[in-house]
Amino acid sequence: MRFKLPKRPNRAWYRNIDWMLPLLIVALGIYSLIGIASATATPTIPPDGVNFWEWLKMMNVYYVRLQLLWFVLGFVLLILTMTIDYKVYKRFADWIYWANVALLAALFIFSTASRGAVSWFKLGSRMFQPSEIAKIAIIIFLAKKIAACDGGIHSFKQLLPILGYFLLPFALILAQPDFGTALVFLSIFAGMMFLGGLRGRLIAIIAGSGIAAVPVLWMFILNDVQKQRVLVYLGLASDTGSSAYHVTQSKIAIGSGQMFGKGMFNTGAMSQLNYVPEKHTDFIFSVVCETFGFVGAMVLLGLYFLLIFRLIYMAYKLQDRFCSLIVVGVVSMLFFHIFENIGMTLGVMPITGIPLPLMSYGGSSVFSIMILLGLVMNVWLRRNRPPEIGGENHEHRIDSARQEEA
Repeated sequence: MRFKLPKRPNRAWYRNIDWMLPLLIVALGIYSLIGIASATATPTIPPDGVNFWEWLKMMNVYYVRLQLLWFVLGFVLLILTMTIDYKVYKRFADWIYWANVALLAALFIFSTASRGAVSWFKLGSRMFQPSEIAKIAIIIFLAKKIAACDGGIHSFKQLLPILGYFLLPFALILAQPDFGTALVFLSIFAGMMFLGGLRGRLIAIIAGSGIAAVPVLWMFILNDVQKQRVLVYLGLASDTGSSAYHVTQSKIAIGSGQMFGKGMFNTGAMSQLNYVPEKHTDFIFSVVCETFGFVGAMVLLGLYFLLIFRLIYMAYKLQDRFCSLIVVGVVSMLFFHIFENIGMTLGVMPITGIPLPLMSYGGSSVFSIMILLGLVMNVWLRRNRPPEIGGENHEHRIDSARQEEA
């Protein structure tokens, strides 16, 4: 297979760009910086004899600066991902998949345990989480494999290879153990298989197998902390330790914001007094609610609604099946992240530690989401080209037909 560079787009290429996505990303990025500043910036009140501008200069905004850097670098990755023709990603999907599997496996050799899990590589003073990159790899790989199944997935012969490819990185993530990211993987798989035309009988078999695997997951995969969180969530155990403390403080902070919030840098705020745990990462939504109240929370949810709605519209309009599956995979991932994280802060979902997209502090999460949104913009930019009918074997069949004619 010869590698061909993508053709240079014509001068009107920018007309096909969906400008709504970058605007929503910028809006969420600004909201993220404000929320992180409210959660972590010190001092919260200007010292005596110091004017406003001097106070701003002396304020510690370490996490805000880093998050701004992650967003800038993320935009660079988004643009690079959007520039390369999506067919290149499709062509090298297998290489991307196996490289990521190797990276996940390497965690068990080269990574050191942190909080009971081996989920991170330490690069100098920074941490890198391969499971974030795994989300990108699995979406591209599943999109290619499912698109190759002409007319949908009707039999075990079609299903089993796809299921096996999915279970390999899924099992490696569970073994870390990273239960939250494993659930994200399940949401991606479910969304893409549903669009891929998986038959009802096969859905029932997969669901039954998943339920049957729950005892194995409980006995051999989940650690004691994760089990306790699940039991507390189901109301089968009481917890006065960290799980209950996190949720209780989060709900108090959310409720204390009332309609319009306490405002930024409020010295009486629970986030400023460090009662809200992981306030700039997992529980950033609690800080937003306390700072800006119900109105601020609705603004944030409105931005997420517009983002999800726009992505669903794109998936519906795209004619190429591989492209539609890419967008559906991104939608499934983002929706579960938003639903689980906000539900976790409200106490209606178990604590899993997954971030709020484009809001929580963290470079790995920002980079992976930016790359995926760049991939979405990529397929939308090239949406007017004729779709590949009949999956990945279509080009091969055309070549064979031409040879027969010759």
